[in-house]
Amino acid sequence: MIKNNLKEYRLKRNLTQEQLCKMIDVSQSYLSQLENGQRNMSIAVAVKLSKLFEIALDELINTRV
Repeated sequence: MIKNNLKEYRLKRNLTQEQLCKMIDVSQSYLSQLENGQRNMSIAVAVKLSKLFEIALDELINTRV
């Protein structure tokens, strides 16, 4: 699994999982799995998140696993 900083960025924006799910059109179980490292993030979701958080993809995805 690729480690990600999704939860950190979500909390910095004071967003709940439910709010973020609606913004990027994913289920809450999928988002929870991403945050807990149980699932890899799709490229489409990574792009949506990087645009939403106004960050580069490499800031969202920590490749130093």
